[in-house]
Amino acid sequence: MNKDLKILIVEDSPTQAKQLQYVLEGHGYEVLLAANGEEGLT
Repeated sequence: MNKDLKILIVEDSPTQAKQLQYVLEGHGYEVLLAANGEEGLT
């Protein structure tokens, strides 16, 4: 349902990033992770 939408999570805590990813993917979103702003821009 929400697979057409991608969400970028930029989070320096791997634990928090994975938790957000788990919740969002559970609602059908495609999630991309980045550890910092520079990584998020590439």
